[in-house]
Amino acid sequence: MCLSIFFGSCNTPKETNDAPVIISVNSQTSDRKIKMSELYSALEYIKLETTPESLIAQVSKIIPLDTQLLIVDKESSKILLFDVNGKFMGTIGSKGVGAGEFIEIEDVAVDKKGEKIFVLDHSGKRILIYDLKGNFANDIKTDFIAHEIEYLENGNLACYCDYSANETYEKNETRPNLILLDLNSIEAHPFLYVPQSISVQEVNSPFSALFSHTSRHAFLFDILTNSIYEIGKERINRTFVLNFGNEETANQKSYVRKLEEEQLIAERIMPGASDSPQYPIITSLISCNAFLFLNAIDYSTMDVYQIAYSVDNAKCIYGKARKQFPIENDIDGVVPFAPYAASQSKIYGVIESYQLAASELTNSKVATILADIEEDDNPIIVIADTKKID
Repeated sequence: MCLSIFFGSCNTPKETNDAPVIISVNSQTSDRKIKMSELYSALEYIKLETTPESLIAQVSKIIPLDTQLLIVDKESSKILLFDVNGKFMGTIGSKGVGAGEFIEIEDVAVDKKGEKIFVLDHSGKRILIYDLKGNFANDIKTDFIAHEIEYLENGNLACYCDYSANETYEKNETRPNLILLDLNSIEAHPFLYVPQSISVQEVNSPFSALFSHTSRHAFLFDILTNSIYEIGKERINRTFVLNFGNEETANQKSYVRKLEEEQLIAERIMPGASDSPQYPIITSLISCNAFLFLNAIDYSTMDVYQIAYSVDNAKCIYGKARKQFPIENDIDGVVPFAPYAASQSKIYGVIESYQLAASELTNSKVATILADIEEDDNPIIVIADTKKID
């Protein structure tokens, strides 16, 4: 199927300009690690079965399903299914150039109600569609470059462009950072236009910028302005802004102006380089029920932040540490994990098997579960039950 371009329609959401909520983080605070017990009430561990067919090089994305876990391994060009006990169930699609095959996995999204899996094939310039059993259904040819996708229940696929050049959609020296693809009409609707003078080569791309908040909404953050947009059926709004202080905000605005006025090569914006950002930037966003979990890093100081924000009561907890993840596991002593996914009140994370050697286990039950894991086994999935932030 081929798509059509629409720059406006009565059935598409409107970009609104409501005042955003400011999430304040003091970058001058002393180093502090968050205790996991401040965020989570319990931790559960799933050992993913290790076989030649199920071997994972690196977990790129986790998508929790009702009775399964979908694991995306972009490095090995695999999409794997495991049951909730970690048993390997099979793969979705395969690498190749034939019908139903992908050249390169850029991202994956799931329509849970419709039982469809969407695979963004960057090199093949298409989106492949499978059912949850791995059967290929069809594909959609695309004329735009996107790097992340999320399915919205209104039948749209949110596509994050990450400052990529999409000439077909450019206007008035700007280009869209978001395209909503209507899966019913196969129409593409561009949004969130940014200056054309800023190229993807000048942006330190995040690990994950786009994340489904609910079945009807997704969050998207802009790495240059630390703004978080809510994407819904009726509107797209800048809902939150992460603020690290006046000096950092001034540095951020100065940096964006420089990107607009100059053409910076990649070597100049790499961490620690002469023109790298001199302020903390968001590197990943996960949303869970009424919580936002954000990771950020200041490449000029190598300070790492983890931030948990409660939308319900506007409470914020954050940790900060130099060159390490600012959280400690005071629940059972297993090494800390980074959030990868969320479903309802649960957060999903990943621990590599070789990292377990650094654990100081305080729970005998957990020690028994993890006792027989070898260093080259598949990663362990952590499921954490969130609790109210006091």
